[in-house]
Amino acid sequence: MTTKYGTTEEHLATLKRAKQNNVLSVWSGDVARNPYLQENLKFGVDSKILKLTTYDSQEDQESGWLIEWLDNPILEN
Repeated sequence: MTTKYGTTEEHLATLKRAKQNNVLSVWSGDVARNPYLQENLKFGVDSKILKLTTYDSQEDQESGWLIEWLDNPILEN
């Protein structure tokens, strides 16, 4: 994947910190305003590091993506 907003190393480091901090979701508003985050999530999906599932809560008036961390040794280096 060609990156525009961060290097491969930066994206891997961001994903590693997110996994270590047990990040399990991301709000759509954050993604809409942050091109680096958009690219980082795409990088994670394309690299088979994570899987995203959309959520939309009418009650909470919130939407975004749930993150499922996949077993990928690339983050353990």
